Amino acid sequence: PSVTALRALNPALPVLALNYLDGELPADNFIQFGLAIEDEATTIAQRLQRDGISRALLFHNYDDWSLRARRTLSNSAEEGKRLELTIQPFTDLRTITESVGAAMHVAGSQTRREELARLLGEELEFLPRAREDVEAVVALVDNTEANALVPALRFHFASHLPVYASSQTTRRARAGSLTELSGFHVSELPYFLAGDPVFASLVNPFDLRNNPFASLIALGSDAFRVAERLEPQGHLLLIGSTGLLRQQADGRISRELAWGTISGGAVRGSATQDALVGADD
Repeated sequence: PSVTALRALNPALPVLALNYLDGELPADNFIQFGLAIEDEATTIAQRLQRDGISRALLFHNYDDWSLRARRTLSNSAEEGKRLELTIQPFTDLRTITESVGAAMHVAGSQTRREELARLLGEELEFLPRAREDVEAVVALVDNTEANALVPALRFHFASHLPVYASSQTTRRARAGSLTELSGFHVSELPYFLAGDPVFASLVNPFDLRNNPFASLIALGSDAFRVAERLEPQGHLLLIGSTGLLRQQADGRISRELAWGTISGGAVRGSATQDALVGADD
């Protein structure tokens, strides 16, 4: 609402708004920049494409950020026609195992066994079978849900699938809560992964490793960089603390995030330029 109110003033000077208009056409001199979850979802879609993934399971909760990310991923899949998503929501922690079973078609396998046993009138030796056509899992979940998802995937014969997750899965995670998530691929701000000099200079004075607002400090750092280069009709391309920044024709600045992998109970990444593989394509 505040960005909308600012836009309505039709400012004569260039404005860098640290949030986005909601589906409205921008005014002249109006640049929009923020930490939208849609940028993470687009980054995940691009990574799936680069990794050659054509079929994936997408698990999401009903938090606003998760629903928005799901919508973006669904749109990306429909537009590119290169990715087939099986979308499986869950309402709470108690339904995660059931949701994984449904997505992996294990529940359907059990139903077929029960129907066959009924027709034959006897008990059958039975080993449930899971679908084999999916190549990856996308997890739009928080840290607690991710820790419940892992054993559910294991139980339903899906532990071999690579898991791609957003930073919501690891951000502000409790000590030791990432151990079970080893191997997860996580989209994250280069700020936290790649030895960013701004992060290095502020991490100890502001205790950024445990600061829930650390990502906003990264946003402020990039906002300063963008403001120095601001051209309302320009085509900004900049590797920043929040990702690879591109200015769109409508004035929005999109971000392509870096990638980390959970190992040894922590998210580990490479240098910013290496983490943003393919960014110049």
